[in-house]
Amino acid sequence: MIILGLVFIFQFVISCSCLAINRSKQTDVINASWWVMSNKTRDELERSFDCCGLFNLTTLYQQDYDFCTAICKSQSPTCQMCGEKF
Repeated sequence: MIILGLVFIFQFVISCSCLAINRSKQTDVINASWWVMSNKTRDELERSFDCCGLFNLTTLYQQDYDFCTAICKSQSPTCQMCGEKF
């Protein structure tokens, strides 16, 4: 019972902290984690979410877009950015 109570408190604290993060902090976290990921992981995310690149504000956006393998790239000239979908 004590362990379940501690797990509940831990999950409650984590969910409250996630709700407290504003839009700019979310963007910072996503941007930092995007560049730490391997190219294989980025490709899998782009294919899964059907998006290309992270944000247009990044200097490497064009490079990300050129190597993108998402389905939306073959269907239309532009794809939605992954940062917007996340």
